[in-house]
Amino acid sequence: MLGFFKIPMLFYCRPKLLQFDETFAVVRIRNRRRMRNHLRSIYFGALMVGGDTCAGLHAYAYSVQRNKKISLAFKSCSAQFFRRAETDVLFVSSHGKKIEEMMEIAEKTKERQNLIIPIDVFDKENEKVARIEMELSVKIVG
Repeated sequence: MLGFFKIPMLFYCRPKLLQFDETFAVVRIRNRRRMRNHLRSIYFGALMVGGDTCAGLHAYAYSVQRNKKISLAFKSCSAQFFRRAETDVLFVSSHGKKIEEMMEIAEKTKERQNLIIPIDVFDKENEKVARIEMELSVKIVG
């Protein structure tokens, strides 16, 4: 519902959460016709949606678990592409604990906190396709 009402691009790309715990988040985006570019690999924009989803999940979960309203944004991003993503791709983040620490600091200080979250992107053959770094910016507002 979040994707449909708040962030329509999530609804369009339909990322699927495969694993989520206090440390890891793993999200998959399928290589379907609407995700492809002219080279039949996953389009750059769809890869950014996967990175965005994977990087923001722990902050969103923190806010839901503690019933806190947050202002979440991505301040910057960078990406290195190693090969074309010609199959479904997995986005893997292992920084759940660091995000939780950042959220606790944001809650104590009532100030916006920033953290760069690296996300590794793998294809079906477990080959690294890309590395995306999203700068997560969060403020607890309620």
